[in-house]
Amino acid sequence: MSKFSVKKPFTVLVGVIVAIVLGVVSMINMQLDLLPEISLPYLLVLTTYPGASSEKIEAEICEPMESSLGTITGIKNIYSICNENYGMVQLEFTDDTDLDSAMVKVSSALNTLEPYLPDDAGTPSIIELSTDMMASVYLAVSMDGMEMDQLSQFIRDDVTPYYEKQAGVASVTTLGLVDKTIQVELNPAKVDKLNDKILATVDDAFASAVEQLEKAEQQLHDSEDTIKDNKAKLAESQQELNDSKQDLIDGQNELNDSKAELDKNKSDLANSRADLEKGETELNDKKAEANRQMADLSFQLDQASAQVATLKTQLTQAEAQLPQLKSGLNQINSGLEQVNGALDAIQAAETSGATIASLEGDMANTQAALENEMAKPVDEQNAVIIAQYQETLERLGKLKALMERKDEFQSQKSQLESQKTGLATQVTTTEATISALKSAIDEAQGQVESGYTELERSKLEAAESIGSADAQLQIGKTQLESAQAQLDSAKDQLESAQDHIETGWYQIADGQEQINDG
Repeated sequence: MSKFSVKKPFTVLVGVIVAIVLGVVSMINMQLDLLPEISLPYLLVLTTYPGASSEKIEAEICEPMESSLGTITGIKNIYSICNENYGMVQLEFTDDTDLDSAMVKVSSALNTLEPYLPDDAGTPSIIELSTDMMASVYLAVSMDGMEMDQLSQFIRDDVTPYYEKQAGVASVTTLGLVDKTIQVELNPAKVDKLNDKILATVDDAFASAVEQLEKAEQQLHDSEDTIKDNKAKLAESQQELNDSKQDLIDGQNELNDSKAELDKNKSDLANSRADLEKGETELNDKKAEANRQMADLSFQLDQASAQVATLKTQLTQAEAQLPQLKSGLNQINSGLEQVNGALDAIQAAETSGATIASLEGDMANTQAALENEMAKPVDEQNAVIIAQYQETLERLGKLKALMERKDEFQSQKSQLESQKTGLATQVTTTEATISALKSAIDEAQGQVESGYTELERSKLEAAESIGSADAQLQIGKTQLESAQAQLDSAKDQLESAQDHIETGWYQIADGQEQINDG
């Protein structure tokens, strides 16, 4: 430790400072209490019985209380103090006993026992021992110019009421107060003279009383045997009465145990009922969850079916569009063939060296030759030449017209080829779309069919699970109703037994009264 302190002085310094700070903070926050609150495991039961001897207090008050209170859980020892006019039972509990709960149990037991106590006995009072019962402040009062009796009266009228009204003051007790008294002193001579007169009168009366006492003594001796016999009978009756009391106390203890067991069964039944209600709530939640899941699955299936219908509509549209596209493509191919034929004719003419100017010259020469032949008389040979000239002129006109439209034909060819490429792309795309739609429709239909199968399976499983749980709930309800009926029957039996015990206590009380009167 010394080596560590030398090697790490800063750590040691910090530890010392922390210890000093904690000590200072603890000292500042520490509260001083002259009488700290202490929970003492003791309860006192005080019962008054005016005019009763200590033996009577023990027999009729303390012993029944000890028997009745001795069954309370947590009691360690029971002590009784029997004096004239009152009796006190001291209950000592174990240290871990809850005194609030113990006080309730003691009060319940006293309420059960109270009808069987003597009629002249007061209501038992339960007192909890506490340090608050001890005086915590002592004050001395003095005042200049006041006599002792005046100061005492001032304390009674002013000081004591003032402190009793203060918050936190339970009680105020005064000590050393004095009261005014009157002292009467008698004249001894007059008292002696008066005593002589009284003695003379008393002697005569005493002689007569002695004679009467002798007669009464004789009668008393005669009555002693009868009294002894009656005392023996009363003792036997008292013993029988005490035995009956003990039997009733034992029966009451057994009844209290049965009540405790009944309360425990009621608590278990309430817990079972709560568990059953919880299970019913969980079952309803499962039903709602199953319905929600099936509704979601049904909604998804409806959406899938709608999607399949949409895909089929798209497929129908695509299949209807494909022939139109192919027909347009055929028309474009036909147009391309015509344009290519015209361009081929133009190219052939250009290859042979023909131009528009040469064609115009040929046409002019042919026209002149035609007009020259037509001026001649018409014969068979001439008609053939004229027809040839006309055919040549028509061919040359068409060729000229074609060559004049060469640029137009090339433009049309480019447009047609572009349109052909676009339509061919559309046809390919449409065919691919149709194929994809067919695959998607097959897949979607498979999913829909699988979803409907899963939905039906889920419905069957949910119905089976919910039906089984519902059956178990019904069985649980039936068992709870049966248990409740048994508890009600046991409660009626306990109430009947309690009535019998109370009747027995009344009978014992009547017997005790008769014994006391005897």
